Amino acid sequence: TSNPMIIDYVNSKMRSDFLDVYLGAHCAFCLSTTSGFDQIPSIFRKPVAFITVPLVFFETFLEKALIITKHHYSKIKKRNLTLSEICSSDISCSFGTEKYKEKNIDLVDNTPREIEDLAIEMMDRVEDKWNSNEADNKLQKKFWNIYLSSNYNKFFQNKKFHGEVRAKFSARYLSNNPNWLL
Repeated sequence: TSNPMIIDYVNSKMRSDFLDVYLGAHCAFCLSTTSGFDQIPSIFRKPVAFITVPLVFFETFLEKALIITKHHYSKIKKRNLTLSEICSSDISCSFGTEKYKEKNIDLVDNTPREIEDLAIEMMDRVEDKWNSNEADNKLQKKFWNIYLSSNYNKFFQNKKFHGEVRAKFSARYLSNNPNWLL
């Protein structure tokens, strides 16, 4: 882009360890794919909007976290899997592509619109412009009930992994993907 307000920081000559920390400490929020950098804003209690896979590693303990995930497309069923189907499978805990290939599942990147929606929702929340309505609250409750009742204990050898859930799953993602919560 030629937009002077957009800086390709990763490929710029300005990039440094100091500036990495500075940006993480002073940002309005961070948009991340759980790549590691997001821990810097988290340390400084800055909000983080995550696009996370695998599902088991949602950073539910972060009060200022907003989460979405990639779509899990089943080649066998010829459709996206529901949250319940993902959570009841060991793919919810899979890091490598081998498990997804073995189960005939493609991870489908979020659309630019979904990422834009995540960023806008996070900005609205940061600026205190977000108003959750009853429908949003019901979707949040349904999401977390399915998510927390999943089969993760097998993966963590029966240790409780998720304590108090402070994070939010994107209300826009949930309302735009109603079949995901079936």
